[in-house]
Amino acid sequence: MASTSNEKPPPRKRFVVSSFICKRTDTHGELLVSIFKRSDQVRSYKFVPNPGLTPARSEPRSGATDTSLPPCREKWAACSGSIDATDTNPLAAAWRELEEETTLTSTDLTLLRPGKSYSIVDEELNTEWTIYPFAFLLRPGPKTKTITIDWEHTEHRFIRPEELQSYDTVPHLSASLCRVVVTADLAAGLKALQTDHQNGARVLATRALETLRDAGVNERARAVSSTQEYWREMRMVGWHIAKNGRPSMGAAISYVVLDALDKIRAETMEESDVTTFKQKASGVIQRIAQDRTLTPDRMASQFQQYIETSADPSTCKILTLSSSSTVRHCLIELLTRSPDRRLELFVLESRPLFEGVTMAESILNTLNSRSSGAASRIKVTVAPDSAAALLAKEASIILLGADRISSEGDVSNKMGSLPTVVVAKMVSPQVKVAILSEAEKIAPPQDRGSVEREEEDNDVEEVTRGWPFSQDRKQALLENDVKVRNVYFEKIPAKLIDAYICEDGVLSVGEIERRSQQIADLEGKIWGDM
Repeated sequence: MASTSNEKPPPRKRFVVSSFICKRTDTHGELLVSIFKRSDQVRSYKFVPNPGLTPARSEPRSGATDTSLPPCREKWAACSGSIDATDTNPLAAAWRELEEETTLTSTDLTLLRPGKSYSIVDEELNTEWTIYPFAFLLRPGPKTKTITIDWEHTEHRFIRPEELQSYDTVPHLSASLCRVVVTADLAAGLKALQTDHQNGARVLATRALETLRDAGVNERARAVSSTQEYWREMRMVGWHIAKNGRPSMGAAISYVVLDALDKIRAETMEESDVTTFKQKASGVIQRIAQDRTLTPDRMASQFQQYIETSADPSTCKILTLSSSSTVRHCLIELLTRSPDRRLELFVLESRPLFEGVTMAESILNTLNSRSSGAASRIKVTVAPDSAAALLAKEASIILLGADRISSEGDVSNKMGSLPTVVVAKMVSPQVKVAILSEAEKIAPPQDRGSVEREEEDNDVEEVTRGWPFSQDRKQALLENDVKVRNVYFEKIPAKLIDAYICEDGVLSVGEIERRSQQIADLEGKIWGDM
């Protein structure tokens, strides 16, 4: 049917960020959030003329307004603004707005957490607003600047989150704040995931499942009165665990959380009693946790098949690094299940925490504790990370774990993985690079609207404690503006990888892409209407 002039056009799309600057009290560490009173010079929301996340500005940014929008002067707000064409993603826009409106930068602030984005349609203005909320935490210490407001605001103050309801705010400010403030129990669960530097993605994914289970019985969950409210609460908790638990290992964490929520949804669709709903949800999570205990042996079987078809029939020569629980288990099972198999294992020590040394010791201790005689069929060589080229000449397989596999087949793994692979391909062109990883570490495709997290730069003390200096000499060096980096993960391009071994067999890049899209579709089903 032909359209008529009376038909309403599709709504204009507007994309904005809303950032809360937070600090903790000196006494109990209570979280306070800063709100800003908008000046009378700000007549409305900032104007974005074109739809999409890449608007082309037709007016100067400073002071640009859309006079058709309702006035917001003298109302309380967060640091907010439109996503510009030059912003690579919403987080980049948030950082830019913070600097423009407060002069604070990443030197003064750290990202505490993003919140789930949401959209609101203004029928009167025929506009759809998509809001990306963020919480940033003031860094402690004397070098952190204080907030300096610009012309857009007349004052700012720190308040407790529950006090916001007593202020005259811009529309939907409380909705944004609710999406970045979490319960004390959930905050503790997220921190436990973020600060666990001993375990890999698989173990953290299991702990994420436990955090989701515990959230089902916390104070906020106990207070809900309907299954709809409880389901929404569980989904929001799941979103925070998936996105804010440990972003560098987020693929595995997201997968187990989504899988649990999808199975809870299927089992409770017709349930109207809150108590029964909670019991069923807890039962689903418990069954998933139990099923996960079977995955390591499935991985070991697939790895054994790969070795039997790809390595020397008697002696296998493998170079690895870091400490992957999956790699460790599969190597132990390879020797235990194959009584004639011999293994030469070359391990890079994996600074700064020497996880490679820890894994080598664990493998030998486990084999020595068994009566299969497998310990006599393994020869282990440990060397510094700088000896990768030397060891690669001896190896036939570079075996690595994975913390994340992108839809294109790129792999995120421990720092040192990329130079090891590159140098191995140079000095030994026939070497095979194999990724040994559960399929749950396949991530959904990235899109421009997603929040690209900063690199996980960790405690520099982990690096400096190995320096042959006194503490005074170390401090003197650091005070001379010497920057120490301690990034844990890096990307290995798919073009350098020969095989992806998972519990279902060896995957092609095409199969990885298909599974990646399935995860994206599941995210839409579980979180799309939030």
